[in-house]
Amino acid sequence: MKTALLDQNVILRGRGFFGRSGTLLFSPNPDSHEWTLCVTDDDRRPIRPAMAGTESRRMVLRAEGVVLNVPEHILAARFAGIIGLSIGSAKPWPPYHGRALEVLSALNQARKINLFSNFPTYTVSEAVFFEYEKRRQGNRAFTSIAPARPLPESATEGNRMKYDERLTLKIVCNYPGLGEWERIYTLPDDAVLAKICSAHAPGWPPWLYYPSKMCSYVFWPHHRHITWIQEHSLHEARELFALHRAQDLLGALALLCRDGTFAGTVCSHYSGHKADVIAVKRADKHLVPLSHMQPARR
Repeated sequence: MKTALLDQNVILRGRGFFGRSGTLLFSPNPDSHEWTLCVTDDDRRPIRPAMAGTESRRMVLRAEGVVLNVPEHILAARFAGIIGLSIGSAKPWPPYHGRALEVLSALNQARKINLFSNFPTYTVSEAVFFEYEKRRQGNRAFTSIAPARPLPESATEGNRMKYDERLTLKIVCNYPGLGEWERIYTLPDDAVLAKICSAHAPGWPPWLYYPSKMCSYVFWPHHRHITWIQEHSLHEARELFALHRAQDLLGALALLCRDGTFAGTVCSHYSGHKADVIAVKRADKHLVPLSHMQPARR
């Protein structure tokens, strides 16, 4: 996988979720290949699952009084292979675009390609999951994270087992009126990542479309940053909803990347932010470099 460092600072300006101006600063991290959250100019904290929580329909990062809302629309860009990056935001609500594409595009424009032979890949030593107590549409709702899979026998080298370094996302959705559908995405793949990051947040429930549209003429700047089923065919809505679910899942999984990336099979089954974050926190207790998953063969 091609990895990259930032060649310069990146500043992203725009309106936060509630319409107030916000600024995100991405800067090269001189001390680490990890992504860090800038608490002060001299204090950069490695982004970890312990920082993450959830509020209404979003993730939140917290560290020493610093709050960053909707980080999933930032951290999903982590899977572009950009390392050594510090995130700074003077306000709890950074610029909101309803998706991660603007962050991904801005970072890609400032990336400086480097190849690291020791670029680490992490996985979990055992499967973990979190399931909601209440069923959704009569079905179990959960997020599960499974270890990277061994490659076929023909792919082994010497007496060491090789493992799949890819991340596979299985998304199963079911919304009233839209039915049930399933999509699978595999990374690393620049085109797939760009497609995932291009999908705006779902407009749900659908009746919010008209209040949102009315408010857009006065103080609500993000009506166009939402995927409304009124503006799409059934097939388009399903595709966009699944893609954005994958985007939110990447935002949570980015917390496990450390100074590299993450591999494994992750399933979102009628799931949401709460299950993602709890599953990731459980996965963090079993996080290992993929090289540690290569036992000697007998």
